[in-house]
Amino acid sequence: MWAWRTGDAQAVAAIVPWLAPLMEPLNRVQDPGPFAMTLGYLHLYIQDHRPIKALLPDWTIIAGALEREHYWFELACLACLLRRPVQETQRALKQFQTLRKAVGEELSELPKVLHQQVTSDWRWPIWVQQREAIERQLLLAETPPNLHEWVKAGMLPL
Repeated sequence: MWAWRTGDAQAVAAIVPWLAPLMEPLNRVQDPGPFAMTLGYLHLYIQDHRPIKALLPDWTIIAGALEREHYWFELACLACLLRRPVQETQRALKQFQTLRKAVGEELSELPKVLHQQVTSDWRWPIWVQQREAIERQLLLAETPPNLHEWVKAGMLPL
């Protein structure tokens, strides 16, 4: 992420020798998320700054690894930032928002004492509606992403 956000070519040069170990977990059952995110940020670096002296896996392989492990939010954000077809972002965002709602429904079934501790002073349905509106506004905008707005809204995935 640092290399992409700052355009730091030295940081990318330090990562390039590690590309093979970063790509290997993409096809494993082990959680490929951190590796896929690193490779996704390298795609962003190339898009926004300059080519690197290494061959990255195709975006579809990275996206497949994120999808397989349900990294829906991260997938939606990276698809948007990489200016992929909006349908890719919409699909991943919808999956993420559906999953979040399911978690909220599960929380509502907690024993009363725990439910009050987890959700006290937190109006879950209202918060979810507001958050979904922000996510749609930022991820599905017709204009290029404004990263300052994303950071302010807590939308830049790590």
